[in-house]
Amino acid sequence: MFVSWVRELRHHLDVVPIQLPGRDGRKHEALTQNLDELVDEIARAMQPRLARPYAVFGHSMGSLLAFEVCRRLQELGAPPPVQLFVSGRRAPQAVVNPVTEGLDDASFVHMIQSRFGGIPDQLMRDEELLKFFVPTLRADFQLLNAYSYRPGPRLSCPVHAFGGREDRCVTPEELRAWGEQTRGEFSVQSFPGGHFYLHDEQPALLRTIVRRITL
Repeated sequence: MFVSWVRELRHHLDVVPIQLPGRDGRKHEALTQNLDELVDEIARAMQPRLARPYAVFGHSMGSLLAFEVCRRLQELGAPPPVQLFVSGRRAPQAVVNPVTEGLDDASFVHMIQSRFGGIPDQLMRDEELLKFFVPTLRADFQLLNAYSYRPGPRLSCPVHAFGGREDRCVTPEELRAWGEQTRGEFSVQSFPGGHFYLHDEQPALLRTIVRRITL
């Protein structure tokens, strides 16, 4: 998804997708189950780029990562982002994750599809291909289930929360709760669609992001 953002926004923004260990170009690396380690790694990788204005975007679990990275950068005294965009995720102080421990692969995948959607029918029917993706999905949920919110100073940057109106995972109230995490401006915007609204609504979403960054 974010690869297409690089192309679509090339005349407006320099988009730098984050690749996590064990995925895509880093698939040879071990998957991590420690969110703090990921936060430290991402913050270190970002620091050389922070002389220029920047924004941070995260969707679903990525929202939690984006938030904690911004917190870590603030602790380090780094320049704040001009905007933190969070999407499809409850505010961190209200996180409730589905129980996945003890589920076999079939039950685990069914839980994800019924709760979040987004898995293509062709993939759901291909057991061999599913086996390739299940370890990554399980690692993501283990990261989330190990996460424990620690109260701390609010962010100084503006925060904008996005969500899908039909998202079964996040209510409007849970999106609005992100406002408790910033001393800056806060706003919420919803789009038609469910948890993965940002695929069908990509043009409108990107227009909003560009507009808010360039205000």
